[in-house]
Amino acid sequence: MIDDDTRVELGLFAQEVLLHPLFSIITSHFEMAMCQQILSTKPQETKTRESIYQTFQGSIEFVEFMKSLVAEAGKIQSSRAIQDMDAQQEEE
Repeated sequence: MIDDDTRVELGLFAQEVLLHPLFSIITSHFEMAMCQQILSTKPQETKTRESIYQTFQGSIEFVEFMKSLVAEAGKIQSSRAIQDMDAQQEEE
């Protein structure tokens, strides 16, 4: 089980990666390569196209997973901020 501090670190790292301009270039090139591979298959190579498509889908799922890490980190940070505000109000 991953603790909240690690989840926040993972989310912040994922956010950095997702926002980095080079990551966008990498994903675009990967998508183009997948399309080129699919288009270069012969009509009878259905299994090859399906395999390429599954690889492409996996990359999309990985990016979505990274986005979920960012969202989870945001929720944890928001929860902590609310707890800190509540603690400060109790002290006053």
